Amino acid sequence: SLPAAPDNIEPFYSIGYQQGALMADPPFNYTFAAGSGGEHADFLVRNHIATTPDENRRNDTILFHQVFDNYYAYDDGSAENAYGLNALGGKLAYRFTPLKTDTLQGIYMYFVKMLTDVSMRTFQLTVWADNQGQPGTVLYQSGAVRPMYRNWLNTFWFYKLDTPLFIDAGQTIYIGWVQNTVNLLNIGLDCNNDNKEQVFFNTNGNWYSSLIPGSLM
Repeated sequence: SLPAAPDNIEPFYSIGYQQGALMADPPFNYTFAAGSGGEHADFLVRNHIATTPDENRRNDTILFHQVFDNYYAYDDGSAENAYGLNALGGKLAYRFTPLKTDTLQGIYMYFVKMLTDVSMRTFQLTVWADNQGQPGTVLYQSGAVRPMYRNWLNTFWFYKLDTPLFIDAGQTIYIGWVQNTVNLLNIGLDCNNDNKEQVFFNTNGNWYSSLIPGSLM
């Protein structure tokens, strides 16, 4: 229960997301229980706004799933758009810094079916080391692989690395691809979580930060 001061909540279309400090960034001191010790845990967070008078109780609650699992991801598992590069040899890199020493065995990716079928186009799955905040030396690169689709929405395809890659705790790496086509490969873009500062692209020999808000899937 938070002692938020009285405030008027204006429509989203006129002001965007609510900016009131206690509502936009509430204090949170709850400790998630460890559970049974398995690899997966899913906690449902429910945020209820009390209004006076309470005229529309069907529109006063926000739900969020906090998932702890054995992989890293910035997205929420649902694509509202798609992202791609239209340059032969274009490079796309996604920055991750693992919190524990582990072995990278593969990468889950969600490619979106769009107007142009690119399932026969290819790219090379690539992992780069960090070079002062940008992708640097290539640590791994696959042969030619294709965008793979499932028959239902928001379902990832697992690309297994030919050789597992050992990653130290705190070691920043960049995961992505070098594409062998000018066609947009259309990886899913979660528009609800903005992590564009983790995305880099290279179409002319230089790395640039992405300007497109969202999280790649």
